[in-house]
Amino acid sequence: MLSKYIEDILKATLQKIKPLEEDRQRLYKLFNKIRKDLELCLSTTDKRFEITLQGSFAKDTFIKEDVDIDIFVLFEPLDVDSEWIDKIFIPYIHNCLQNQYKLVIKYASHPYITTYIDNVEINIVPAYNVKSPNNIITAVDRTPFHTKYILSKLNDTLKDEIRILKYFLKTWNLYGAEINIQGFSGYLTELLILAYGTFLDLLKASKQWKPYKVCIDIEKHYKDVKDCLKAFKNNVLIVIDPIDPKRNAAAAVSLKTFSTFRLLASLFLEKPSYIFFNRLLKKDEMLHIEYINKYIKERLESTFSCLIGIEFEIVKPIPDIVWGQLNRVERVLKNTLKSHDFKDVYIDSWIDNEFKRAITLIEIINCNFDYEIKRGPPSLIIDEAINFIIKNKDALAGPWIDDNGILHCIKKRRHRPINIVLAVIKNLQLSSLKFVRHIELTNLLPLHDTEFRKWLKEFLERKIFKDIYELIGNSI
Repeated sequence: MLSKYIEDILKATLQKIKPLEEDRQRLYKLFNKIRKDLELCLSTTDKRFEITLQGSFAKDTFIKEDVDIDIFVLFEPLDVDSEWIDKIFIPYIHNCLQNQYKLVIKYASHPYITTYIDNVEINIVPAYNVKSPNNIITAVDRTPFHTKYILSKLNDTLKDEIRILKYFLKTWNLYGAEINIQGFSGYLTELLILAYGTFLDLLKASKQWKPYKVCIDIEKHYKDVKDCLKAFKNNVLIVIDPIDPKRNAAAAVSLKTFSTFRLLASLFLEKPSYIFFNRLLKKDEMLHIEYINKYIKERLESTFSCLIGIEFEIVKPIPDIVWGQLNRVERVLKNTLKSHDFKDVYIDSWIDNEFKRAITLIEIINCNFDYEIKRGPPSLIIDEAINFIIKNKDALAGPWIDDNGILHCIKKRRHRPINIVLAVIKNLQLSSLKFVRHIELTNLLPLHDTEFRKWLKEFLERKIFKDIYELIGNSI
């Protein structure tokens, strides 16, 4: 009975997300239009090039109404170099097409151009037309080989299984290898389905996964798991790239993403529900500015917390670099605050849709107390114990020795959290971010931005499993 219910869930989900032939034809029409415009733009060049379709659309593993069209312009390596691509190709194509499309220059291993037509993102990506994955010059040069490999293995059933996996991951914000997500890339989802055959078999297998101990090697490039694990130390999940055995296609997956996926897989198998593919929508009133302000006020008062925001201007909009620097900001802030005995710290960052502004938000529990309990060394370590007693001779209470022989005292805090945060930001070298201001009052937050309010509510609630819990209660 349970398996029939799971089958019904997956069937209904697939019916919702599987593109129709008319969807494909519409997308091919867009691709052909851009291709012809590109060919016209490049008709005067003396460089050899080939315009190809790549990505999930090329492989027919995309989800209905959620697809990018990736158009690669492949140049012969002997004809062009990275400077020509950056300084000649990108500006030329931008100028050539700007009267027809609204274009944005973005950055990965090198610049590429994005436009939107009928709510479809179209990426124009320059790459090198190398003959083998061993000869790649930039990371995107592998993409045509990935496309060719996946197409050689797929059938209609596998394509549908991939769609279901992608939608499952997207529902829980685990999809994407970008540094701000550290999740499962489209190529990785395709490889996982090739390895396990079905979405359900993947979920069942993942229950046995252990972090840093899993090696999935479809083409058997390594003679055993031990050799594979040795080659990719400190990788949470290892999925050998079939076209490049020295590359882990799952390298981006973080321990947090890995753990979340495994838990969700177990929960779905134990208590299947449509909710796993359709998280409950929040009521509109819970996103109103008045509600958010009230929620923040109650939260801070009930937990004796403080909320500190740091606003940055993004001066170099290269996503991987910007998110990398925001991650660094979060890491240094958390470590520094904890070194000042602010133990319960939660930090996350948000970027607006225009990729012009970033906000790092810090919540510190119990930050409004003037005094703190300082934990010292074990009293049996005489030199350290004496130093702790001397250093804290002016404590409000103590130092005393607890039942475990550890020294403690109660002492007035020396630093306010905001001063610690500002000192950290002042000393960080951030090439892509410019400090604008600090935010202690909630009315200075961009609450007019609906996307920010959604993000802020999730930041404060941190209830990723709330929807499932409300369904399953105590039945597990």
